[in-house]
Amino acid sequence: MRILGLLCLTAILAMGCQTLSPAKPRTAADQLAGKVWLLAGYYTGTQFVPLQPGEGTTARIIFKDDGTLGGTTGINEFTGAWAMQKTHSAGQSPFSMKIKGLTKVASPNPIAAKFEQDLVRQIGSARFVKKGKDSILFLGEQNEILLQFIFRKADSVF
Repeated sequence: MRILGLLCLTAILAMGCQTLSPAKPRTAADQLAGKVWLLAGYYTGTQFVPLQPGEGTTARIIFKDDGTLGGTTGINEFTGAWAMQKTHSAGQSPFSMKIKGLTKVASPNPIAAKFEQDLVRQIGSARFVKKGKDSILFLGEQNEILLQFIFRKADSVF
């Protein structure tokens, strides 16, 4: 019995020692990649319009580790590329993203068509990103908020 206890203690200590190696620090880009981000607000060109999850849009975006992105405007699907530099002292990072491909499903009405045009334009206009706990803001050249996305776990309803 004493030998079994000693073996268990040795195994626990050995496992604990393996976890003492320093973990690689996560970069801001690591925190964006691999998550599905739900659109929570966008700039129309004249005003910022906040959206409630589950109401008004199903627009989403996912940033992949390889510098590509994919998503949906809620009407059409898109693919593209993204790049981010190191975070500045203000908590924001120089950022760029570009849509390279967009499906061509017709919008169901003029309001939806305008929304999609605004969203696609703002994606291409983003110059900075600012990451919050479960949100990201994309800012324009003058630090104006163009897009806001929130993180929702895969099993969330919205």
